[in-house]
Amino acid sequence: MKEQSSKVATSTESAPVAEASEASYTKEQFLGSAKYSHQDKDVFAALLEEERLYTVTEAQQVIEDFKNKEAK
Repeated sequence: MKEQSSKVATSTESAPVAEASEASYTKEQFLGSAKYSHQDKDVFAALLEEERLYTVTEAQQVIEDFKNKEAK
């Protein structure tokens, strides 16, 4: 039984710790941030959802995905 509890502890420790280390912010907080350019804020205004929280990494990915998207 001791082996099972250590396996469970190992599997639950790795994933939540990585997610918990990065704070989440609203669309309005990103729009009000001095860290981003006007162009980046335009992308946020168009693509981020009002009621959802985003990490900085997720918001940066939204910008990168938009910039790398092929023009039609």
